[in-house]
Amino acid sequence: MATETLSQQQIDALFKGGGPRPSGEDAPAGASSDVRIYDFHRPNLISKDRLRALEAKYGLLCKALESWLTARLRGAIELRLLGVEQFSFGEFTLSLPNPTSSFVFSVAESAGHQIVVDFGRSFSFFLVNRLLGSNEGTEVPDRSLTVLERLVIRIAADQVATQLNEIWKSHVDLDLTFNRFESVPELLRTANKEDPVLVANIEVRANHLEGTMLLCVPFGVIEKFLTASGTQRVSVGRGTPRDRQTDRAAIESLVRRVTVDVAVRTPGFAIGLGDLARLVPGATLRTGLASSVGLTVRVEGTPRFMGQPGRSGRSLAIRITDTCEPVENGHEENRRRTGMATVMDANGKESEMNLSELGGTGEATASPLGSLFQVTLPITIELGRTRMSVQDVLELGRGSVITLERLVGEPVDVIVGDRHFADGEVVVIGEQFGVRITRIHSPQQNGEAAQP
Repeated sequence: MATETLSQQQIDALFKGGGPRPSGEDAPAGASSDVRIYDFHRPNLISKDRLRALEAKYGLLCKALESWLTARLRGAIELRLLGVEQFSFGEFTLSLPNPTSSFVFSVAESAGHQIVVDFGRSFSFFLVNRLLGSNEGTEVPDRSLTVLERLVIRIAADQVATQLNEIWKSHVDLDLTFNRFESVPELLRTANKEDPVLVANIEVRANHLEGTMLLCVPFGVIEKFLTASGTQRVSVGRGTPRDRQTDRAAIESLVRRVTVDVAVRTPGFAIGLGDLARLVPGATLRTGLASSVGLTVRVEGTPRFMGQPGRSGRSLAIRITDTCEPVENGHEENRRRTGMATVMDANGKESEMNLSELGGTGEATASPLGSLFQVTLPITIELGRTRMSVQDVLELGRGSVITLERLVGEPVDVIVGDRHFADGEVVVIGEQFGVRITRIHSPQQNGEAAQP
């Protein structure tokens, strides 16, 4: 069967003239017979180790079935495994002749999975002839099996099911039971067309016979076998209730000692792209936040507490005043509450930008960059951060003090989006919170590759 079914890649290659090369023609430089395009429509689900094990299993099935047939048919018969391959169920049904001779067996306790045993027309009529006592050559009529002929071949089909149960019993209990006979391939419908199946192709040879037998097993039935070498499965020990309680306490103790990142930032606000472009060392960013605004304590990036800034010795610190819940679309919420940030130059005046200096025409309405500079970006000021154990975070409450890993007087971080954009020092402008820029970070300092 494997030589009769073409993959989509092979079909495309034939239409493009990409068939086998004439003998003597050199392959392109660097080409290798081991290199092929990965087929994302049908990913390979069988490792080499699993394939060798599968060939060994079905090899044993061939020998056992060969001995059984030789004894029942009173003559020599040879079964040889041609291969075990992965196909889609649609490809399998397309490879079957019409009419076909397929026996369908149901797998016990396996969510409706079914296995197909196809004897092929030649092998089917050979079995009918021999099991009914004839030793003469067998004609292969172009018709489906009669009800009586199906009952005769059912004897061999049940034996195949018995051998399948035997070779798979160490991995999965198939417990196959006969479901039905099908002579029309399109009516098999034991799986979806795109579902992966494992197909064993067995050649049958005897006097006056050259035939094949196909065994189709859905991947879902043998998934445990296919993933045994590549996936480590974790099982939970049963134990006594006391043992489970002890284990749970030990795991909880380990989890509580895990450290997490804790950062202290201002509530988010917004800045226009044009204002951001005007930021230079010495400029002051007016945040629009009241100087008494509560700061947000973020645990692994998620807002968890509100607090007021202070100091603990020489380090910055924050005292927890309340808890907070994460807010969806938090930047827009803060923008509506606090307004937009503005930029003041070193003389305390709001600076202006000439768009022509950045490639525009000098008129915002005419400049191709004019509308772009109206885009706003989320921004926060990070006062500092530290690492705390999960246990210490769980114990935080109103009045708790968190000491940060930043000394009083050290620059704070200006975060635009998720980038560390600049450093600055905290200032108060009237009743508003602000930051005087001391350094603008380059793309390389933000972890970006320099552009040529």
